[in-house]
Amino acid sequence: MKDLILSLLVAISAVVGWEIGVRWKRHAQLHQDSRESVAIEPQMTYADAARNGKPRWSLPLSIQLQQELARSTGVTNALLWLAAIEKAQPQDYLDLALIARGNTDIWRVILDRWINSSPRSLFDALIATAKGQKGLPLDWELTSWFFTQWAKKDPDAAIAAMREPGAQSTQPWQLLVAQSILNSDPERGLQLMADWHIEHYGPPMDGVVKWAAASPQHAAEFTIAHPAGFVSQLAIDSIANVWAKTDPATAVKFAQSQTGELASRLANTVFKQWASMDLDAASGWLAKATDQIRTALSPALMESWAKHDAPAALSWSASNLSGVQLAQAITGVMDGAAVKDINAAASLVTEIPPGEARSKAAAVVAQKWFPSFFSGAPIPPDAIKWISTLDENSIKRVLGQVSFTWSGLDPQGMAHFLSTVHSDWIPDFTLSQVATEWARTDPKGALQWSSTLPGDRALSTGTAAFAVWQQSQPEAANSWLNGLQSEDPRREVFAKR
Repeated sequence: MKDLILSLLVAISAVVGWEIGVRWKRHAQLHQDSRESVAIEPQMTYADAARNGKPRWSLPLSIQLQQELARSTGVTNALLWLAAIEKAQPQDYLDLALIARGNTDIWRVILDRWINSSPRSLFDALIATAKGQKGLPLDWELTSWFFTQWAKKDPDAAIAAMREPGAQSTQPWQLLVAQSILNSDPERGLQLMADWHIEHYGPPMDGVVKWAAASPQHAAEFTIAHPAGFVSQLAIDSIANVWAKTDPATAVKFAQSQTGELASRLANTVFKQWASMDLDAASGWLAKATDQIRTALSPALMESWAKHDAPAALSWSASNLSGVQLAQAITGVMDGAAVKDINAAASLVTEIPPGEARSKAAAVVAQKWFPSFFSGAPIPPDAIKWISTLDENSIKRVLGQVSFTWSGLDPQGMAHFLSTVHSDWIPDFTLSQVATEWARTDPKGALQWSSTLPGDRALSTGTAAFAVWQQSQPEAANSWLNGLQSEDPRREVFAKR
């Protein structure tokens, strides 16, 4: 508030200096300006009213201000605003704020004064707007600033307001309050996110890191006991990274004594961090652990090891593990190897004997190699060539892993690849996925491709493509259907959908 008022005063001083300069250069107008000043003088300004404590009118403050602003300019306007803001009561802030829209400095001064003197009435003004009544504009900058500051200054009042019936439908506001409190009081913040079902948001973890540094076991216990979706996963990761630097063995032992997804995540994150810092110590500890713990943590160890020496990690896994342990360890190896060198990781897959472990490893590499759906990047040609060299089970697993991304980015290219693969190796859902995505931009092309598939697959895949077309362009789709030969089986099948 002080900084903003100071800025206004600086601006006022600049204007005053400018006016003095102008008047100094215009001696001829001095007498006229003086007469005008005298003529205006009997009309008491807000600055005078504020100094004398004798308000001239009984009209609402906002109307009084508007009347005086209409008769004034420059420095006088700024003084009028300052006097009005100083005099304002909670019931005045809304109208003053609405008048000030467009004047950033005045707007901020009003809001700063408002939140410091009567945050509840500011909240009521936002609620009124949400209900379609007169209120403040619901722009993100305003609401983000207000709820963040209110939660810092008076968390109890902010939380109580968020629990009122009128605010329960405005979860973004609840999120802002919970996030602000999470930074200063992580336990309360996590509890609020659990209570308000904020499960798909990842706030900054600065407060959680400080909390974990003071007592990592307590932080872990509380987080596991109050799951809140994604934010709890981020909190556990932050706690694990802090704890792994001070006492990883105790952290893993504690995690193994707990149950649930968060406890498992804690153990794996701690152990992965431990292995990246001291591979010998982590592997030595794991060698002495129970079979259950080795099964659970071998992938984390292998992933860290593979980042340094993937062939050695793979060889060790094959020599010392079997069954589920081997399959999970190989998955960890490929995770680590793919991060370091995707082409080398792809070559490693071919060194694994055909079977479950190899197909899982292939799926891991494919997932790392293919771009994300939202990136819009092309599918790497080398990745497609590599998939074509895999065995049946590996190809099936890979297609199950990348069909959504591949068909979304390049359905025609995927369809061309599938035409080179044995039909029995392609899952039905993969064909339908390609047809569906292709039909969004070229329905006739998708239907033509579908008709080349063997047996019933031609009809089931074509039905998926036709459904997309009929939904977006019903007239064109039905016209195409009616134009088919009477003996074409697609007429009857597609018409029944």
